Amino acid sequence: MFSLEAISRHHPVLEPQPIDAELEKLPAPPTDLPRPWRGVVWRRWFTVGFFVTLFSLWLLGRQLHIRFMALETFGGACISAGGIFLFSGLYLLNRFQSRGYHENYSARANRPLNQAIRRYRRPRASEALYQLFPRYVIGDNIYCLVWYVPNVSTAIAASLGPGAEPLLFDGHGNWLDDEPLFHKALMMWSYGIEFSPKSIQSGLVTDFNGLQRHVIRYLSPLPRLLETNAKAFLKRGLKQEFDLVVKGYPAKLAQYRYGLDFMRKNIEWAEALGWDSLTELRYDDMLRYHEQSVRVVESLRQFIEKHRMPEFEAAAVKLRNVVAQKREVLGGWRRRRALDHGLQALAVPVPLTEIRFRLENGHWVGPEQMLQAYRSRVAYAREVDARSASRGSTAG
Repeated sequence: MFSLEAISRHHPVLEPQPIDAELEKLPAPPTDLPRPWRGVVWRRWFTVGFFVTLFSLWLLGRQLHIRFMALETFGGACISAGGIFLFSGLYLLNRFQSRGYHENYSARANRPLNQAIRRYRRPRASEALYQLFPRYVIGDNIYCLVWYVPNVSTAIAASLGPGAEPLLFDGHGNWLDDEPLFHKALMMWSYGIEFSPKSIQSGLVTDFNGLQRHVIRYLSPLPRLLETNAKAFLKRGLKQEFDLVVKGYPAKLAQYRYGLDFMRKNIEWAEALGWDSLTELRYDDMLRYHEQSVRVVESLRQFIEKHRMPEFEAAAVKLRNVVAQKREVLGGWRRRRALDHGLQALAVPVPLTEIRFRLENGHWVGPEQMLQAYRSRVAYAREVDARSASRGSTAG
């Protein structure tokens, strides 16, 4: 559904260097995942269908002299085809994004599960279901994790709000009070959110394309710019900062390549899983992804410390501040604007990705707040079952 810009990966500034070996990389997605729906294919056939419909309506209108909706004119046929495909496009987009629900959680796919999900809603809280519906494969079993989001006017919630609570079900619609199992499903769910953007545009792809253009445009010419402006910096007493920036430039560039590779691998995972048509997550796959993510983040932390990146970025800020001063417009700078942009790019820290799960006794444990929300919904499920049993015994 989304695509990367066709910017050459063979640009010299993007080519891997020996220093890149200090940074870990994310794993590639497995090749045996369930076949996803390809948004690009959907979009291609949708476009072809529009033009086939447009010219068919126009030719039919001309042949039969149909005045209804002015089909005998090209403009009328265009308006009619546009209206048809506007509604069909919205329907197809909804179908693409709700594929997981229809294949895993709907009454047609799994009636006992669907009925159980409805049974454990709080009747007066106007609860909706959070819009992520894959099946979670852990070992040889299939599980379903549902988030109930209160105070939502629609059947499906676009985001978690205050008071949202999860409940874990097995494939037969039985709710489960199993905290270790919940943590496993929660970890898979948290990555599923990243791979399923639930929007026409993906932030992963947009950020990747933007960062790649940024690196090529501003960092590629910077070594030459620094060289041609060396005397201007030295004249202003910035030799120490200048030398630090020149020396640290390769490490900073490696950080940017790390960021691009990190985003590209996430895009590859999202593509392999089907973006919004995501239907299945497997624990073994996501555990491998998660544990390597931890190593990736740790390698970046060590890299930043080893190459003294905060000092490098502070030096880049000092150089940039001098270049940006208005009174320095005629201060002997060459290609001052490009130099300014390049130094700004050097001064931006590469953020460390937050790891939301912690390792306890060999098991990955999610945020305490989510665990408490799960316990609350389990307690409510027990109340519902107790009331149902009580009514049954009374009726008996």
